[in-house]
Amino acid sequence: MISEIRLFTRNSVAKAKQVVGNPDEPADPEGGGGFAEWAMLALHALRIELNKSYRVVLDLLSEMPGVIAEIGLTKLPHYTVLRRWFARIPTKTWRAFLGA
Repeated sequence: MISEIRLFTRNSVAKAKQVVGNPDEPADPEGGGGFAEWAMLALHALRIELNKSYRVVLDLLSEMPGVIAEIGLTKLPHYTVLRRWFARIPTKTWRAFLGA
């Protein structure tokens, strides 16, 4: 049986990939690039679902390899990366994600 948080993550990833410009982009940064927009959306959705701070959510996720695998990450961003990313995300993208 799949856990609720893993199912939530799976659904968040699917919805996030529907609203971004490059849904096939790898979740992890390649060659010094950034994390995929859809992966960051899914991480932020998890933060809201768990009602925790960026730092605490990433700490919890470090102990949940199954959830990390649902997103396709091999490493987690630093909490400040996630926080800064969400501060800069276009409102249009966030609304599209929430509406999906």
